[in-house]
Amino acid sequence: MKPHFNTQAMRTMGQWALVACIALAPATGLGESGAASAPTASVSAPVAKTAQTYTLVGYDRSIRKEHFAGLGKPTVLRMQQQLEVIYRNLADWQHDFALRERPLNDGIVGSVTLSWLQRYAYNFKFNVGAEVGKDFPAHMERMAAFAVAHPAELEVLLDKQFEAWDNANPAAIKAQDFAVRRQADAAPLIELVNRYRASRTAPQPARSGPADSDGAAMYVLRQEDLDALGSKVSVGKILAGFKDKPYASKETLKVALEQTFKDRPHMLVALWPVIDKSLRPFNGYLLNAASRASLKKDGMDDSTLDELAAFGTVYLKSREAFDTYFADKIGSGELTITDDSLPQLATATKVFDNFHLDQQALDSIEKQLSGSARYVGVPGAVVKMLEQIKGVDYPDLEIFHSAVKSKIAFGLGMCKLNTPVNNDYMRSLTISNDELASLQKELEALRPSLADAGGVAVPELGKQFEQIAALRNLPRRCEIDEKDSADEIVKRLFDTYLMVAIDSAARKQMPADIAPIQIKGGNCGCALDDLSGVVYGFYPYWDQKKGGQTINFRALNRVAYYGLTVDNTGEFYLGSNSFDVHDGSAKPNEFVRVARQHNSKVDWLIQKDDWRGAWLALNSQSKKAMLKRIGDNIIDLLNAPLSNPGAKVASLIAFAGATHPRRGDGVTLYFPNYPEDEESTALFNEFYLRLRAEMNKHDLWLNILVTQNTLASGKNGMGGAFGLANLIHLRKLRTAAEQGGRPGAQDNGEYLLVLLNEPSSDAKKTLRLDMENDSMLHGADRADFLRSILPVIHFDDRNWQQLEDDIVYARDNFGGMGFWAPDFDNLALPVTDASQSCLKSQQIFVCLLKNYRDQNLHDGLPGAIEVFACVHRWLLQSLMLFLMITGIVLIVLFFKFCKVQEFIKVRFLWVQLLIVLPALLAFILLLLYDPYMQSLSEGNMPFFFSAGIIMIGVGVGYRFWRAQRQVPQRERGMPQRQGMGFPILVWTIESDQRGFQWLIDNRGSGYAIIKKVEILLDGNPVADAKTALESVMESDNNVLWKSVPLVGQKLDPGKQLVGLSIPNGEAAKAFAQKLKAHDLAVKITYSGPNNEHWTSDGSGIMSVAGLS
Repeated sequence: MKPHFNTQAMRTMGQWALVACIALAPATGLGESGAASAPTASVSAPVAKTAQTYTLVGYDRSIRKEHFAGLGKPTVLRMQQQLEVIYRNLADWQHDFALRERPLNDGIVGSVTLSWLQRYAYNFKFNVGAEVGKDFPAHMERMAAFAVAHPAELEVLLDKQFEAWDNANPAAIKAQDFAVRRQADAAPLIELVNRYRASRTAPQPARSGPADSDGAAMYVLRQEDLDALGSKVSVGKILAGFKDKPYASKETLKVALEQTFKDRPHMLVALWPVIDKSLRPFNGYLLNAASRASLKKDGMDDSTLDELAAFGTVYLKSREAFDTYFADKIGSGELTITDDSLPQLATATKVFDNFHLDQQALDSIEKQLSGSARYVGVPGAVVKMLEQIKGVDYPDLEIFHSAVKSKIAFGLGMCKLNTPVNNDYMRSLTISNDELASLQKELEALRPSLADAGGVAVPELGKQFEQIAALRNLPRRCEIDEKDSADEIVKRLFDTYLMVAIDSAARKQMPADIAPIQIKGGNCGCALDDLSGVVYGFYPYWDQKKGGQTINFRALNRVAYYGLTVDNTGEFYLGSNSFDVHDGSAKPNEFVRVARQHNSKVDWLIQKDDWRGAWLALNSQSKKAMLKRIGDNIIDLLNAPLSNPGAKVASLIAFAGATHPRRGDGVTLYFPNYPEDEESTALFNEFYLRLRAEMNKHDLWLNILVTQNTLASGKNGMGGAFGLANLIHLRKLRTAAEQGGRPGAQDNGEYLLVLLNEPSSDAKKTLRLDMENDSMLHGADRADFLRSILPVIHFDDRNWQQLEDDIVYARDNFGGMGFWAPDFDNLALPVTDASQSCLKSQQIFVCLLKNYRDQNLHDGLPGAIEVFACVHRWLLQSLMLFLMITGIVLIVLFFKFCKVQEFIKVRFLWVQLLIVLPALLAFILLLLYDPYMQSLSEGNMPFFFSAGIIMIGVGVGYRFWRAQRQVPQRERGMPQRQGMGFPILVWTIESDQRGFQWLIDNRGSGYAIIKKVEILLDGNPVADAKTALESVMESDNNVLWKSVPLVGQKLDPGKQLVGLSIPNGEAAKAFAQKLKAHDLAVKITYSGPNNEHWTSDGSGIMSVAGLS
């Protein structure tokens, strides 16, 4: 016979051996520790612990590293080993213990070891004192022994629900319990655990209230989701690993399952309701004084009660353990009890113990999961189709369904000629006949779910695929009934076999903790105001990227940032945290500053989904109060002033027409699931009109975001608050209240953003047709309403030809278009060739520029000067304002103080360079590129003409002051009489086709008499001009030239004297060429009216003493 090993007994022996090894380890600096107290009998066999992740644990942070400074390394190592015995089954411990640095096995109280000692001190309620560190080793030895002997009881002591129960006890009882935990003796600890067990009851099943379809969720398929959808995972094998493992609550079981399914979270989301339904509580049996008192009250014999009292406190973890224990006692004669009293004993001692999955529960789960695509994977052909929407974000479940079904329809290839035949991308989506056959086989292996199919009988797959094959091979366009049949086939396949699996994989909850947005503008320049419509972008608040996300504001002239939600009191939340609508500080509003810097308008998306719960229970006045609170918070949010330094400066220098920096320019309301009853519609209308009137006072935008299906449900007078009929009604009320507005203009202040279904090729036309066919719209009202609509697409970065079609259609039929969470990296790509088509460039920016930008202007690519001037326009405004004030101050001082006047005259050039010219340059740049000054620059050439006149005046003034500066100080003070003044001789050389001339000019205000001429050629003096000419020409003596004697010549102001000329052009050219090879210097000494003598070298003059 093969030997039989008791696995649990072997594990227990191993644990005792580890404790023995720890006990024998030397303890440096500590006295001997007494033996651990003998544990009180606990009949239940030790149960193997399962790894659990605690979502909430306590730490006593008053325990510090210095408390363990006196302990040697062997002692610390022994404490780490004791911690392993106590916490080894916790996932937190397993993670830290496996760290590469081995921080829990090095004999050092490092940060990791300290955190576990703090956790231990919290679990066992240490009193912190100067010597507290020395209390740990002995206490931990006792608890390590307790952990081996009573693992089930240790699990309770470490459970957070036990901690919550003990903390809720009265102060006196809690103090006694904390003392028991500090003492760490086995018997009192077991008594404490049993008292907790006696207080427990099985949790009641949670009542399922009305749930919203979406909540604050989004739908997106990422690569890991597609991998999980296509993988064939045996859920039964995974769950078999949890068989008979006890968990104190459903929550702890779910946490353990989350660890197992961490790579497939969507699978657990779909799986948990099935597990929860099959999971049932299991009871233990606690015999103690309280249960015996209950039995006595129920009339049990005193003799039997006395026998039961002799057993003391006994806890049995299962009915099997209960039956075995008491059968042994009855068989040994220690207990006399009738068969009728045994059930009474079981009822009195029964307490809730745990939840676990037994074989019956596993069989039930397996039966429910059999053949469902949620758990065995979707066909590979479907995964291939879904890859076309990988990474595309959808805010609404119905929109997501339309996208999935459109890709399945393209893949099946029915009615191919009804789609654009010139779109290569769409043709490439059609799967082959072999893939179609494989798809049919994989679907046949799946189990149709009546719940998935909406309770409708499912036609045979064979007949459906026969129809698919027939419609794939049609050599013509499908008729209307054939197209409807194709759409119905896709809908049935999706609803019956695929919908739940794909939905659970795609659904993503909005993050609980959302950090402030980090964005940057890159080198794309400012948002364009001269587009032919609004280009509206939606940016997810939680879409964080290392270093910040670059946004091309030149492509998006308005961006809505979504992430704010509203609770049932009207307060705002960002994720799970409350949101301060008055906070204008720098860090949380940095993205607002960046957007404003790039001339982009900032809208906030205000979202509320949960209208079906608490809202329905409110009375009419409470609903009004909640909506009013939402409106008040919106106004406070948008008008909150920004408090960063740049915003404060900008508010001081804001030009006329420019708004002062505030937290937003508008809001977009997104209220999916809003009730459609008449009362709710009336309440929304009242809220909207009041909010609209208040926002008009502050020049703020108010937009509405709605799905296409919700809008269409309100055609021709039907539907609720967000149906077409009611929105037309609200538009007409606004138009009547604001006569004189320009419908459809960019200062419209109100847009209806419609989340388009897919495919957009059909959806946009359906949207336009709904407007055309609605009985409430006619003529100018229809045109106005159409121009207030912005269709919002979910672009997949693949179908570029369809994108261009959508952009052109939206430009021609609506007021612009919107992009829901587009690929911002693609938008920010630099444009290398703006002349490329949308399809060839594959850049969203190019697609927009080619269809929304006036082609007669330029290619839309900003230059470096434009980017700098617009993005830094507040800096230019500050500079211009500072220089203007400085200039005014200098003018005042110039006319008031002589010293200042003299200072400016001497340094007039610097005044122009440092004040006048920079101010003019800043003014011109602002006229050209500041959005708030475009109204001045466009069609207002007088401003440019004035700037030119000022510049010419500055130049003339500079020349005048320079001339004044060159006049001797004594001359400036003398009256200028006729014939007297200050002579200025300059000489120049002119050479052209007409000949060569050496000219001497008197540019001064008095006559000049030439006294002396000195000519140096290559540093050597020459007698006169003739000698110099001969030296230059060398052997060429055929040059004809003319000269006049210079000494004694008198030149009146403004007169000119030709000192030397060569009339022949060729000879002059040759002379000029040879002259360049020499260094010629000429100094002319002359006298003026006041008998002062000056020397001129051609470029400047200097005073000399009188000639002898």
